[in-house]
Parts: sequence; structure tokens; C-alpha cells
Amino acid sequence: VTRRPTEVKFTFRASKEHHGKVLACKFVQDERLIEWKREKLSVFYKADFDSEVRIINRTVRWNTTVQFSISYSDVGNPSAKHFCQHRLSATHRC
Repeated sequence: VTRRPTEVKFTFRASKEHHGKVLACKFVQDERLIEWKREKLSVFYKADFDSEVRIINRTVRWNTTVQFSISYSDVGNPSAKHFCQHRLSATHRC
């Protein structure tokens, strides 16, 4: 008998300071997370300075690592990327 996980509202936020400026990223998954079932994950990008902003809908598998990036650049500096990742977990609560 397989027990179905309860409904989970899942939110993850991360930020990183780069040359005195803060870059933040966030994704929210509020659909039912069931093992072996594919779900859509909405990824939101936001920064407090000039950056490439995108919204991506991805399909992810249960208990896999989600990785996404934000591309940004400062005046006089080359573009850089900040990677955020988090493993979906049945025990994670926000």
C-alpha cells in the first residue's frame, strides 16, 4: 500500500551579494507534490539592479534537484551568473 503525501505549499528563496548589490531569486510550488508524478514549477527572477528577468515554467520530477540561474551585469563588468538550487522534499514546510 502506497501512502500519498499530504498537500504541500512549497516556497524557496535565495539571495547572494555581488559587489555590494543583492541578487534574489525565488520559486513557488503550490500544487500537490506526489512522488513519481511530474509537476510544473514556476521560477521567478528578480534583482534590485539591471538584470535579465525571466519567468520559466519547468516540469520537475519528485526528489530531484531544481537549478536555475540569473544573468546580470554591472557597468564595466562582464556578465555573471548566480545559480540557485534546492531539492524537493516531502518534509519541507514553509
